[in-house]
Amino acid sequence: MITFNIKLNMTRIAILDSGVAVSVLDQFDKMDLISEDFCGSGNISDLNGHGTHIFGIVAAQVPLAKLYIGKVFKSEMFIAPAAVARGFRWAINQHVDIILSCVGLRFDDPEFREVIEEAISNKILVVSAIGNEGDGSLNAGEFPARYPGVISVASVGNGDKLSKFSNHPPGLDFLAPGEDIESRGLEGKPEIMTGTSQAAAYVAGVLGRIIEECRERGIEYSRQQLLDLLNRTGRKAKGANLPKIVDGEAALAFVQESVSL
Repeated sequence: MITFNIKLNMTRIAILDSGVAVSVLDQFDKMDLISEDFCGSGNISDLNGHGTHIFGIVAAQVPLAKLYIGKVFKSEMFIAPAAVARGFRWAINQHVDIILSCVGLRFDDPEFREVIEEAISNKILVVSAIGNEGDGSLNAGEFPARYPGVISVASVGNGDKLSKFSNHPPGLDFLAPGEDIESRGLEGKPEIMTGTSQAAAYVAGVLGRIIEECRERGIEYSRQQLLDLLNRTGRKAKGANLPKIVDGEAALAFVQESVSL
C-alpha cells in the first residue's frame, strides 16, 4: 500500500478502476493519496490506461481532495466482481464521501449488489458510467450504474447532443461531457479518450468540489440536495426524455453565492 501526506476534513473520493500509472502519480505528488491493490498485482500500476485517465479528470477538478485509489481489475475484458466488491468494502471502511466505479459489469452479481447497497446505506455517493453500447432500452446499461441509488451518468458531445455510443435507459440520472476528453495517459502525457467513464469522472469531480465548498462555508447538505443542485444548475440536452447535463461551473457558482442548499 502506498500512502502520501494525509489531511483531515477534505473531500474523500475513492476511484475503483485499473489503477494509476506511476508517472502520473508523480505529477500529483502533493495530493493526499492512499492506494490498495485488489486483483493480485502487488501494486496499483495501471497497465490498461482507463484508471489513469479518469484519475486525471478527478484530480484536476478537486486538487485538494484525499483520493483513495483501488486497483480492482487489470483488463476491461477480465473483471472479477469479487475483486470490485473488496474494493468497495475497503472504500466504505475508509469513510469516503464518493466512490467512482466504472467497471462495466454486464450482469447482476449478488455479492456486488450487497456491497453497493452497503455503500449507499452509509451515505456514500456512488457514481458510475452507464456504458457504451448506444442502447436506450429499459434494460440498457452496465453495473454498478444500473443498481438503485447509484448515480448513473451518460455522455454528451458537441452541441449538447447525446453521444451515439452512450447508453441512455429510462431513469438515467445525468449527462456530462464524455467525448474527446483530455486527461493523462500511461506515460504521463496528455491523452484524449472518449466514453461514459469520462463523463462519470467529471460528475464525481464536480460533486467532490461542491462538497469541499460546502464544508468550507459551513453549508449543510444531503445527498438529495446535491442531486437537486446538479439538476437545478444543469443544462438541457438536445433530445427528448433526457436528464440534465451537469454544469460544474454553474453548480459551484451557486454554492459560492448561497448560504444554504
